[in-house]
Amino acid sequence: MIAALWGFFMADGVPTGDLVIFAFCELLAVGFACEFAATLLRGDFLLAFIAFIATLALFVTGIKWPVIKTKLKAPVAARIEKLALNPRTRIAAFLVVVGYFAMQGVLFTVHLRGDLDKYVIPRTVTGKQAEALKDYLSKREPFVVFVRVNSASDQEAMEYAAQLFNALRQTSWDVNPPNHGGPEILPDWATGIGLCIQVEDVGQPTNPDPKHPAPDVILADALRYAEIEVNGSRGSADKGKYVVSLLVGHRPMQILKHPWLLRYVQEYSRRFQEWLTR
Repeated sequence: MIAALWGFFMADGVPTGDLVIFAFCELLAVGFACEFAATLLRGDFLLAFIAFIATLALFVTGIKWPVIKTKLKAPVAARIEKLALNPRTRIAAFLVVVGYFAMQGVLFTVHLRGDLDKYVIPRTVTGKQAEALKDYLSKREPFVVFVRVNSASDQEAMEYAAQLFNALRQTSWDVNPPNHGGPEILPDWATGIGLCIQVEDVGQPTNPDPKHPAPDVILADALRYAEIEVNGSRGSADKGKYVVSLLVGHRPMQILKHPWLLRYVQEYSRRFQEWLTR
């Protein structure tokens, strides 16, 4: 393979002089331009700015090299041209660009697999998570908690709620009294998306006491300790009784969250389509 690359980069007609500097700079500029696009879409403006400046600098250097080298000392310009003519340098630059694309492909695959695990594969409570939940709550004062789930039409949410219910039943907490018959089914609008902790307070909310945490805080800490993701929390005041509920909503279905630029494009595309249909 090395011999093939060597022959490719040492083929007849290799550019010399100003042209080799142009080719070398443009090759590197391609890599930085791709990084500029990737970081811009991710919303990482600092890295995008740096990549943009590097791309622009390399592009201008390649085009303006005949003028730039006249401003440099002759030995310096000659050394730069000699370095660009060196086949090892060209191979290294080529491998850097190819390696960049390969690395981006690997990172994309890893990111995609993580999102698939999170948003597509059904949610589960593993034995390890159930044991961690039991271990954490066994060291705290027991309390009452209700596991509630959206309509029975969502089979994935029903199964996940049942697994949470069974895991909490193994702890010292009282789950869905008085019948303990399983998760309570609610309308879709009452649960939302993901897993949420809901608190109904007797009076107005008060400042939390770190030395005496409320049951909802203990439950949130226990779920975090067991590495069970909670997507949010909600509360209501002036209720007749203090109630803590674990709401199981629809599984999040968004794959590869859209970066800020794509969100703007989608939003303005939607508005333009609405304008056309008026």
